[in-house]
Amino acid sequence: MSTGLSCYVVYLARRFDVPWWVTVKMVWNVMLNAGFGAIPGVGSVFDVAYKPNLRNLHLLEEHLRRDAVERLGSDARQVDEAIRSARIEVLQEADMNEDEGKGKEAEKGEGVYPSLEDVEGPPPPLPHRD
Repeated sequence: MSTGLSCYVVYLARRFDVPWWVTVKMVWNVMLNAGFGAIPGVGSVFDVAYKPNLRNLHLLEEHLRRDAVERLGSDARQVDEAIRSARIEVLQEADMNEDEGKGKEAEKGEGVYPSLEDVEGPPPPLPHRD
């Protein structure tokens, strides 16, 4: 199960046209996770210590930020605004999908995602790896 979720992050990275060398790093993290995860007890310790899925998300976010800087220039405000607008689009899409699929629960406003009114100000900064 864990390996399947890890592979989904790699799949998303490929959809975002991540360079091949970043994908190789991500696949390596997934392989390590699967290999050590097959050993009872050791797999859990490895997940806590190495955090392969979090590493893959950092790799994906670094690529997306670099791509945004290349497209929008090095102005941090423009990049942050682009990321904020992308997050709002994701929330809007999630709200629309929720409205279609949940019926009465969507009418009550009991969603998984926060409403668009809850999204204020600049987006939180992305974590940086040292």
